[in-house]
Amino acid sequence: MAMESTSASSSKAHADPSTEASDREARVNVRRQRIEARNASKDDASRKKQLQVGESQRMSRGRQQVADSLNQLDRRKLAGIRHVTSVRVEADDAENRRRVEEEERRHKRVEKLQQEAIDSGAKNAAVEMRWADLFEFSMPQELHNELELQNRACAEILASKDAVIREFQNQLKAKDEEYVTALKFQAEEVEKLVDRMSQQYREMQDEYELELEQMEDTFMKERDELIANNKLEIDSLFERRREMEMVYMEAKQTRDEQYLQEIESLRVRDAEDYNELKIKLETNIQTLEQQLEEMRATYQLNTEKLEYNYRVLTERDMENSATLSQQKRKLARLKDALATLIAKYNQTDARDRHQNEELTEEYRRLTKQYRDLQRKYAHFEASDSSKFDEIWLMHEEEAIRKIEKLLDADRIIHEQQLGLTWRPPVQSIRNWSHSSKAGDVAALQKLLENGDESSPDATESGNKRDENGGGNAEQDNYDDESVEAYTPPVKKISGAKLKYMLKMLASEAGFLVNGSVQQALDNLPDDEAELVKADMIMRALGVDNEEDMEKLMGYFFEDPRQEVSVGGDNSKDNNSPSKDASWGLVVGPEDVIRVIKRFVEELNEQKRAAPVARILHRSATGESETGKKNSKRTSSTSLKAKARKAEKEYWQNIVKVFPAQKIRTMATLEKGLTHYNTALLRRKELIDDVTAMKTQNAELKNLLKQYLAAPINEDLIVPPTQMQLYQLGVFDECDDSLYPSNCVGNQLVYRISFSLGCFFSLTALLSCAVAKGCENVCCILLFQLPFYLGILLASLFIPNDFFDGYVDIARVSSALFIILQIIIILDSTYSLRDYILDKMDEADRDDDARHALLGSSFDSTQGDGRKTMWEGAYLALVFICMALSIVGLALMYMRYAECELNVIFISITLLSVVILTALSVVAWVNVGLLPSTAVSLYLVFLCYQTVRANPSASCASLHVSTEEKMQEQSGVIMNSFVAAFTVTWTSWRTSATSTVFFGSSSTKKQSEDDEELASIGLTSARLDKEGQREVEVVPEYQFHVLMVLASLYMAMVLTNWGSFDGSSSNDDEIVTMWVKAISQWVASGLFLWTLVAPAVFPNRDFL
Repeated sequence: MAMESTSASSSKAHADPSTEASDREARVNVRRQRIEARNASKDDASRKKQLQVGESQRMSRGRQQVADSLNQLDRRKLAGIRHVTSVRVEADDAENRRRVEEEERRHKRVEKLQQEAIDSGAKNAAVEMRWADLFEFSMPQELHNELELQNRACAEILASKDAVIREFQNQLKAKDEEYVTALKFQAEEVEKLVDRMSQQYREMQDEYELELEQMEDTFMKERDELIANNKLEIDSLFERRREMEMVYMEAKQTRDEQYLQEIESLRVRDAEDYNELKIKLETNIQTLEQQLEEMRATYQLNTEKLEYNYRVLTERDMENSATLSQQKRKLARLKDALATLIAKYNQTDARDRHQNEELTEEYRRLTKQYRDLQRKYAHFEASDSSKFDEIWLMHEEEAIRKIEKLLDADRIIHEQQLGLTWRPPVQSIRNWSHSSKAGDVAALQKLLENGDESSPDATESGNKRDENGGGNAEQDNYDDESVEAYTPPVKKISGAKLKYMLKMLASEAGFLVNGSVQQALDNLPDDEAELVKADMIMRALGVDNEEDMEKLMGYFFEDPRQEVSVGGDNSKDNNSPSKDASWGLVVGPEDVIRVIKRFVEELNEQKRAAPVARILHRSATGESETGKKNSKRTSSTSLKAKARKAEKEYWQNIVKVFPAQKIRTMATLEKGLTHYNTALLRRKELIDDVTAMKTQNAELKNLLKQYLAAPINEDLIVPPTQMQLYQLGVFDECDDSLYPSNCVGNQLVYRISFSLGCFFSLTALLSCAVAKGCENVCCILLFQLPFYLGILLASLFIPNDFFDGYVDIARVSSALFIILQIIIILDSTYSLRDYILDKMDEADRDDDARHALLGSSFDSTQGDGRKTMWEGAYLALVFICMALSIVGLALMYMRYAECELNVIFISITLLSVVILTALSVVAWVNVGLLPSTAVSLYLVFLCYQTVRANPSASCASLHVSTEEKMQEQSGVIMNSFVAAFTVTWTSWRTSATSTVFFGSSSTKKQSEDDEELASIGLTSARLDKEGQREVEVVPEYQFHVLMVLASLYMAMVLTNWGSFDGSSSNDDEIVTMWVKAISQWVASGLFLWTLVAPAVFPNRDFL
């Protein structure tokens, strides 16, 4: 009730500034403004009437009737609204009188409570004083009598408080009865309002029907006139059309005769061309039949070579069996060596224990030296503190210069690039000088050391007034002495500034007004509605006196009490933002919400801290000298804390000069302009590329046709291209190889891989140059195909020794490509998971929307079917990946368990699969089973490649059968498939086409979120901090780098990881095995990091 009466009094004080203003000049200005507004409205009304008369003369009869009807209906609406709203006006007047009476009763209750508190305090003090006298009585009877007196005194105190309680209970009952009476009265008023509204509705319905009939009659008459005029015009147009048709018919007959002659000549010429083409095609068929016979002979030769290779592999199997027996004997020798090493270990352990004792003595000596070092550290710390202060001042000045430079750049971007009005910071950068704050704290420290009796609160209040409305000053003490020592200024608050602040609050903080009140304000004049809205906002903020109002104005103006010149003719201009600088306005419209939030927090903190401060002040008056010394130490500690807090606020203010929202805005602007420029450049490049490629294709077609049409090709069994390779001497070393055909194939793969790597490396560098603005390099991209062919031809002349080092580089690059594969697989699985979950959420949202529209008659079978379909698809993918992983691990344990190293690799893979799958369903991770099972399947595939590449003798027997050779070919196919998927996914992401498939759901969801925000009066731009996740444009050079690694990786896959002639040495196979194993472990670690990183670092954004 107290808060309600306080709000009522504050609303009464701010409701009508024309009647409650304390300044006579302000009241005169307000009355003058009202008179001018009334005269202006009369002039506007007369001018509108004259314009309506002139327009009505020019309008047709139908429009004139519509305008007259609308004017008549508007007059009837206005009369009805006045009749209906009179009920609400009377109810508001009665409520105002009730609040005034309630305020008087509240004051009486407060006075009575204060009087009761004084009386009870005096009686309590008397009782407390008599307790000490009881110890002087030694006789039990006397002590009993005194206790009886104390009991009666306590009973009197309780009786007085019970009387007050009973009186308040009676008043509460009276308030309940008054509430019931008010409800009955309001019910009667509502019935009266409903009756008037019904009557007004019936009258308006009759009036609308009458006016509608009049308009229909007028329009029918006007329609008959228009039909007669249009009929005459149509008859004349038909006559003209008939004449034009005759002319056109004659011209058409002439053209048809000419076309028949041309068709006959074309028919004769096409028959001759057909005969020539038929003869040419029959000749080509005979040539192709001859080439078919030649290819059959070549295939027969290849079959004989394969049979020979099979016999060679059988002999190698026998050799490997002999090697296995030798390795078993070697294992026995190694066991003997192990026993010898254990004996040596025991001797080394005894020697190390003795050495440990010596090191312990050395540790004690170093500990003593460390203590001496600590004493020296304390000495140097003092000197470093002074140096730190000097460096602080230097860095502070440098930071201020950079911030001013940043603000200048922000102003130039706003004014020149965006065309917007730039608003400077709320407070000047130079006013945030940390040195001034540090000086104030040092001054207070000096006062405490000298034993000055002046209150530190005055200094703090002075600092607050010096900072002038910054909103960051501390209010730590609120004792009575500091309040009495402060003398308020004689000047009153500026009325013009108050009115401007209220209008700004009503415009920017309108959401603080209740919805029902907002609807009622729509029917009031603009000025009165703004005042009522401002009054409701003041209530919501808790501003109930002039002191709070002055504090709130201190956040908006540098000096709230400074008067400004307000002219009668320019009253509207005084409220415009163009005079913010002359008025001392330090807050823009976009900062109003932040300022009132900071004001409310400070006001609540002040109200909570005020009682505690008064209690501390009263207790401080009775302190002894010892207490004063403790207070001095406490004050020194608090000064240090305040200094640290001032430093923290200083750097926070510097950071807030350029907030994160503005940084995101500038980054978005830069990305948008860069993307636009890139799109234009890319469009130009594509147009040039198409033109160049057309020319190149025409030239290549002509060259290829000449090459194939040469007569010499028909007489040769081996194509000339193969003969040229041997004539160049590129593959001379393959003649001495055990597998010459494999040697030639591997060397060709190396050269093609090398040419592709060079080609994509160059395109990556050119893409980086284009992204950085080098437009001159775009012309180089037009000759991509000739450049690649040139590199491929040049690689044929490179010696084979060069590719020995190239193979080592390709192995390391292949390991990097395998790691990139797991990253890309993770990205694709997360995208697929999000896509399926979005589809399920979309089905739920559709069901909810249909249920909201159709109610109980809605059949949710279709929506449940859609959701069940996506859930089944998700579970099917999880089951397939998990089943393949389990089957793969089981098969590897069955077929590759003879080798201990293979068992270790398989066990590590099994442990990784179990850990990753278990972590994915933990509550604090909860990423789902699809990513973990997909990654597990890829880890099992890498483990299979690792155990297949193991060259140890105990595992060699597993690699010789024909079935295993077929598995090697299948492994090559699987590696190629995974690499193709990786390249395809990366190219898809680079070309930004993901929105066509997986981006639609997120876009739709974002649009729905925007509609929900718009329904409550907010937009995504205002909620940018919680809102949106920007789509990052993948640079093109990343795709080219991935293609470089993919070309090197495919070379290793196709050549058994770097063999020269199809075979490989033991060292090469060991390197290959460990490259694959380490790649698998790194892949497991990467996925494990994606699972635990959000929980380990919750404050970082891993999206």
